[in-house]
Amino acid sequence: MGRTLHRYVFLQILAPFAAGLALFTFILLIARIMKLVEMVVNRGVPALEILRVFSYILPAFLEVTVPMALLLACLLACGRLSADSEITAMKAAGLSLYQIGAPIAAFAGIVFVLSLFLSLYARPWGNSALKTAIFDLARTRATVGLKEHVFNDEFKGLVIYVEKIEPPGSNLRRILISDRRQAGEENTVAAKRGVLVTHEDTRSVNLRLFDGVIFTSRNSEQGYHKTDFNTYDVNLNLSEALGQMETREREPSEMPLRELVGAVAERQDGADARAERVELARRFSIPFAALVFAVIGVP
Repeated sequence: MGRTLHRYVFLQILAPFAAGLALFTFILLIARIMKLVEMVVNRGVPALEILRVFSYILPAFLEVTVPMALLLACLLACGRLSADSEITAMKAAGLSLYQIGAPIAAFAGIVFVLSLFLSLYARPWGNSALKTAIFDLARTRATVGLKEHVFNDEFKGLVIYVEKIEPPGSNLRRILISDRRQAGEENTVAAKRGVLVTHEDTRSVNLRLFDGVIFTSRNSEQGYHKTDFNTYDVNLNLSEALGQMETREREPSEMPLRELVGAVAERQDGADARAERVELARRFSIPFAALVFAVIGVP
């Protein structure tokens, strides 16, 4: 009888846990989902690439929503069993409170292990892969977004006109650019040729122009200034091209556990390691919250 009742209580927790996990994750992801859909509809990013980016985002949200779903499951399941007097019936059948709570403790242990895996491995992997994927998408948009004989305004403050694009798409001929990124100043750049240069280390893309001229006009001055150049770089803002999605430097949240522990140990000489220490504590505290929520939810 005990095994049957344990299975029954376990299943009573499983259903609200799954429902709560789906609901909480959807609520947290809804803003990102709208942003990803906008990238498919308006930016022309392939849906398959968006699904890949979505898979990288998901572990960071699951790390938080899994303990929340466990708390909801304990509250709903134990509340229903108590309201229907099923707990009273179990006690009358000779089961103690500890025996009734055994399947709940087992379920909480499973959730703890799952949360620990998400926190220690899945989320850092997802954060690191997400930054690489966003950079690859932005680089693709920088190349594919430029079209011949079209005033391209993919990048905020820039209007780029290209007369000819040579295969594979990174070599440009006869380029005209209107640059209004600085307030009160407008630069009109004309160049005979250009090339898109990708910097993997800084995760940026520059449009490098050759043999051209810059006409600069300011609101505070009459006339314009003319500057000839042999080489001139125009930085293409990747975050603007991809809807303000960030392309930051490597952070503690992207480090594997061993690298994070090593970073904390290396900075014991007085260097500021607060960000790394907070991240290290976070990776263990959030999974431990699943056990705390189970203890709180049952009473």
